[in-house]
Amino acid sequence: MEIKLHDIPEQIVHCMRDGKGDTHKQTFEDDYARIMIITLDPGASIGPHTHETNYEIFYGISGTGKVLYEGTEEPMAPGVCHYCPQGTQSQLGQQRQRAPFGVCHHSQARRLTEGK
Repeated sequence: MEIKLHDIPEQIVHCMRDGKGDTHKQTFEDDYARIMIITLDPGASIGPHTHETNYEIFYGISGTGKVLYEGTEEPMAPGVCHYCPQGTQSQLGQQRQRAPFGVCHHSQARRLTEGK
């Protein structure tokens, strides 16, 4: 199924998960997954959060920044993929310029295993 994320209206979330600044997101969501393009304003961040019932895959498409994964800072850049398994904690920080930062995928782990 083709999903044109750039055609989805942008939502702006201020201080997402108690982070800093504004997060711009274009989101597709159904019962099994959430897929979104995330753009952070310069200096913005998404606060620390634990993936209690899902996992997260984050793929950098432009700009640079950092992911704080389980207390360890890791660089984020185009072509870099970060995986946060269920039960782990992450936080995302942005570079100095505003640019589409990455594509994020969340999936409800228990829903994917239903019926198997």
